[in-house]
Amino acid sequence: MSAVAPRAPGHVPLLGHAIQLRLRPLQFLAELAEHGTVVELRLGTAPAYLVGDPKVAHQVLLDARTFEKGGPLYRELASLLGDSLATSTRERHRRQRRMVQPSFQHSRMPAYASVMTEEIDQMLATFAPGRVVDFARTCRTLTLRVVARALFSSGLSDAAMGAVERHLPEFSLGVYRRMTHPVSVMKRLSTPSSRRFVRATVCLRAAISQVIAECSSGGMPSDCVMADMLAYRDESGRPLSERELVDHSVVLFLAGAETSATTIAWAFHALAANPEVERALHTEVDSVLSDGRPVELADLPRLDYTCRYVTEVLRRYPAIWVLTRTAMAETMLGEVTVPAGSGVIVSPYALHRNPRMFPDPTRIDPGRWLPERAQNIPRGAWLPFGAGSRKCVGEEFGMIETVLTVAAVAARWRLRPPARGVRVKELPMTSLATGPMPMRLEPRGATGPRKPRGAPPQ
Repeated sequence: MSAVAPRAPGHVPLLGHAIQLRLRPLQFLAELAEHGTVVELRLGTAPAYLVGDPKVAHQVLLDARTFEKGGPLYRELASLLGDSLATSTRERHRRQRRMVQPSFQHSRMPAYASVMTEEIDQMLATFAPGRVVDFARTCRTLTLRVVARALFSSGLSDAAMGAVERHLPEFSLGVYRRMTHPVSVMKRLSTPSSRRFVRATVCLRAAISQVIAECSSGGMPSDCVMADMLAYRDESGRPLSERELVDHSVVLFLAGAETSATTIAWAFHALAANPEVERALHTEVDSVLSDGRPVELADLPRLDYTCRYVTEVLRRYPAIWVLTRTAMAETMLGEVTVPAGSGVIVSPYALHRNPRMFPDPTRIDPGRWLPERAQNIPRGAWLPFGAGSRKCVGEEFGMIETVLTVAAVAARWRLRPPARGVRVKELPMTSLATGPMPMRLEPRGATGPRKPRGAPPQ
């Protein structure tokens, strides 16, 4: 006999729990995840089930046939991003993933890492002692430039890069607002924010479309994502249309730039608040980069503490904070029977903050990921890149970029809030954004002698 899922508190007639998901989604989902393995809530009048158990969450993400990518959030997303890798249904997604998979295979990483180190060095060249920067924006510029060069090999022209930098944040914000608005008709009203979103969408797509046209007519180096997409043919021999190329490019900018940028920004926000962790990380990067040279891909095996720190930042601040699926048939979630057509919600943010899996979950503790401790973390409890056939295709790319950036910046600079009381908020948008993050740049050489070499603390 199946169990009945407890109903989430705060239900409003006709709207269900949509208002809470709109106004305080992070806190709402984290609170619900502690109520049981599966909790029922309503998205409008439609039932949905939040999974609070890592084993069940992993089941949902692995079984793409039973739990298709979908639900109200993704239906709206598909209308905005087209039939892309982020939104397509299972069969279509399999073909699209085969299209982009070669671009992110392990053998491509050395070339991408060289691009990353070049762009990191260019970013560091703009740093000056005592200067206050919006570090979130600095990170976004860095990761956009890296994605642009991975996507188009030579990168974008200054005009196209400027258009992407200007319009991608407004586009991302507009996508999230339309995904989560509890009243569907309100999404179509001509408000100032909706007009900004429409303008950002048109300008962003136009800039990318122009670059694709130039690539198509002028020859394309073979070592970039766009070359792979231009060469792709489906089973009938049909190439991708211009609209499909633009759709995929917009998704790659969103997924590849925003997620890494927010993770790097959160990493330095957390370092400033955790001096013991910062000292341990500095000890390691000083040892690995003792000759003052730039960090490179070959250093990653020796940056063990830095890698564990990034893993912990991804736990505490997962860029992808919610995933939704649709049950294609009546099925079981744990001991709960879920009707066909129901929405299923997996929240990495909620799972990562569950004290049953991660004691003292708000504390930054890279030691959680030491092998002897990590083996006790349940499978499915750490899901910053998702799991199963829809796991982020750029996971290795993103991890390399984040670790290289954290090590390179930390080797030369400390970042500190410019004044007491500066508060950085967790902003749930298409990724877990920071909003503006003012940070003062302090050269490490000016704060005293370098730490003696030695093994990084555990």
